[in-house]
Amino acid sequence: MVAASLRTLFSQKRMSHFPDLCSYISMRIPRTPLFFLGLLLAAPLSTASAQTLSVNNLTEGMTATIEISGCSSGDSVQVAYSLSGPGPISTAYGLVYLTPEVMLDIPAFRANANGVASMDVPIPPNSGGVPVWFHALNISTGALTNPLAEVIVFNNPPVIHSVSPNQGNQGDWLPLVFSGSDFITGSQVQFVGAAQTIAATNVVVGHHTFMTADVDLAGAPAGLYTVLVTVPSGLTGELVDGFEVLAMAPSLSGIAPSSGFENEVISITISGDFIDQGAILTVTQGATSLSVSNLVIAADGTSVTADLDLTAPLGFYDAEVTDPDGTSDALVGAFEIMTLPSGDWVQIPAGTFEMGDHFGVGGSNEGPLHSVTLDAFKMDVYEVTNELYAAYLNDAYAAGSVTVNSNVIYQVGGAGEALADTTASSSYSRITWNGSTFGVTAGKERHPLVEVSWYGACTYANWRSEQQGLTPCYNLSTWACDFNANGWRLPTEAEWEYAARGGAHNPYYKYPWNSNSITSSDANYDRNIGTTCDVGNYAPNGYGLYDTAGNVWEWCNDWYSSSYYSSSPGSNPTGPSSVSYRVIRGGSWLDSAVDLRSADRGASYPNDRYIFIGLRLLSVH
Repeated sequence: MVAASLRTLFSQKRMSHFPDLCSYISMRIPRTPLFFLGLLLAAPLSTASAQTLSVNNLTEGMTATIEISGCSSGDSVQVAYSLSGPGPISTAYGLVYLTPEVMLDIPAFRANANGVASMDVPIPPNSGGVPVWFHALNISTGALTNPLAEVIVFNNPPVIHSVSPNQGNQGDWLPLVFSGSDFITGSQVQFVGAAQTIAATNVVVGHHTFMTADVDLAGAPAGLYTVLVTVPSGLTGELVDGFEVLAMAPSLSGIAPSSGFENEVISITISGDFIDQGAILTVTQGATSLSVSNLVIAADGTSVTADLDLTAPLGFYDAEVTDPDGTSDALVGAFEIMTLPSGDWVQIPAGTFEMGDHFGVGGSNEGPLHSVTLDAFKMDVYEVTNELYAAYLNDAYAAGSVTVNSNVIYQVGGAGEALADTTASSSYSRITWNGSTFGVTAGKERHPLVEVSWYGACTYANWRSEQQGLTPCYNLSTWACDFNANGWRLPTEAEWEYAARGGAHNPYYKYPWNSNSITSSDANYDRNIGTTCDVGNYAPNGYGLYDTAGNVWEWCNDWYSSSYYSSSPGSNPTGPSSVSYRVIRGGSWLDSAVDLRSADRGASYPNDRYIFIGLRLLSVH
C-alpha cells in the first residue's frame, strides 16, 4: 500500500512556484524508460560532477523540496523516481538501466538565475520508511544525477507560531489561518478554554508551514483559549492563550413558564444567546426581588434554568441576566405571580340530598329522584380561567409533558391525547402559542377556559396537585381516577349537583341562586352577551360558588348513562362503567334557561373540545 501511495506521490504537484511549467507538461512521457530518452539526445549522456540533487523535508505527510543545483540558468530538468532500485545510470559505454522502469510522473522544470531548479511536492501520510531513488536528468545538457533518499517516519510535534485572526465575537463563524511548522495532512485543531473545548472544522494543510480551518463560536464562553494542533501520530503542539473569544452582551428571547402561583417554588428556563458562565439572574418588581436558587447556565450559553421562590407580591416581574463583564439584557414584565381568584376554594360540608329533577321539566335522564349522601370536599370558587391554564401549559411544556402539533396541544407520554386548542387551531380558543410560550388573548385572561378536552382537564388537575405537593388522582395512561388520592380532580356528577344547589335542599330550587326564575342579571346564558365573560361577574350561590349556571359547561369525572339514576349507589356515587360520553353540567353562554337548571344533565365525548365546555376542580382531602 505504501508503494502504491508513493507511485502517486509526485503527481500531487505544487505549481505555484513555477508559472512557466505548463508549457513543459506536454514533454512528460509517463512510464517511459530513460533508455528511450537517451535515443533522443544528440550526444551520449554524461554525469556532471557539479550537478547535485537534494531532497529536503522528505517526511510523511509533509511537503518535500526537490532541488537540483549546478545547472545553468534556464536549464530544463526532468526528475523521476524508483521504488525498487537506482534505475538507469550513465557509463562510458552508454546508458544502462534496471527494471522496473523509472516513472516520469514529475513535470520538467527550469533552473533559476543561480542555476538551481527546485520544486515542492507533498508527501502522503503513512508512507514512512520506504526507500526512494531519485533521478534528475538535465534535458539541456544530458547530465544525470542518481542520489538515494528515504521517506522517514514523521516524529516531530507541530509548532504553532500564530493564528489569524486571533480573536472573534461570541456567536461568530470564522475562517482562520495558522502559521508554524511541521503541519501535516490529517491534523486536528482544537481551542481549549476554561469552560469549553471547541473543535475546528474544514482543516486544510496547504504547506507544512501553514494551514486553514474554520471555528464556530456559537455558544462559546468568552475568554482566552489555548490552540492545539494534533497530527495523526498523536503528537500535539500548542499556542497558549493564542485565541480570544470576545464577550457579547446576553440576548434573552423568552421565559417559560411565564407565570406561577404565589407562595410556590417553581423552576423556570430563560432562553437566549451569549449567556456566560458566572452570569447572575435577578427577577424584580420595583424594589422587590425574588429568591433565585439552583441556577444553571447551559454550556452553549443559550439558556439559564433556576428555581424561583414566589413568596412575594402578585404582579409582573422583570427577569434580567448579567454577565461577569457587567453586560446584561432583560425581559421586562415577562413573569407574573398569580393567585387563584380571591377565595381560591370553599369547603362544601358533608350531607344528603335528593338528586334529580324536582319540577318535572327535564328529560327522563334526570330521574328518578334518589337520595345521595356525600362526604365533605373542597371546590374551586371559580371555573378554571385561561390565565391559569396557560400557566400550566408553560410549566408542562418546559417539563416536556406537552407538545404542540398543528397548533393543537397534545399530551407527551401517557396516552398521548389531544388536550386543548390554541388560537391558531380554533378561533374560539383564547390560548396563544408563539412557538415557545403559551399566552392568553388580551382581555380574556379571567374568562373561563374553553376548547379543552376531558383529558386536558385531567392533566391540569394532576399538575395542580403536584404544584401543591399533593398526590395526583389520574393515571395519565389509563385515565383511571384514584378517589383516595388527596389531589385535585373533576367532581363526580353527584358532587357537582350537590355543590351547585348551594345548600338549598328544603325546599329545592331550579337554579343555584335559590330561585325558580332566571334573568340576564343572574347568569351568562342564551347568548345574552355573545361570548364567555370574566368569572365571578354574577352573584354566587349559597356555598360561595360562581357560575355554576351559565358561562361554560363544566366537565365531570363520571361516564354518562341516561339510566344511571335507577341504579346509583346511595353514598358517594362515582358514575357508571366506561361507556361513550363524559358528563358535563351547568349550561353555557350559548344555552337556554332550561339548560341552566341545577338538575340538568349533559354529555360529550371526552376528546371533544368545544367553545362552551370548561372545568372546575375539587379535592376531598
